[in-house]
Amino acid sequence: MRPKIPPYLDGEIDEIYEEAGYGSKTEFIKDAIRVHVERVKDES
Repeated sequence: MRPKIPPYLDGEIDEIYEEAGYGSKTEFIKDAIRVHVERVKDES
C-alpha cells in the first residue's frame, strides 16, 4: 500500500524540492526519510 501524502504537503514539496537542489521529488523524500531515521536512532 502506498502512503497518501496530503494535498497541502504535496504542494509544499513541489515548491521546495528543486530550490533545495534535489533532482526529483522522490530524491527529496528519500533524503527526508533518511534524516528522520537517523534522528530516531540518535534518540534511542
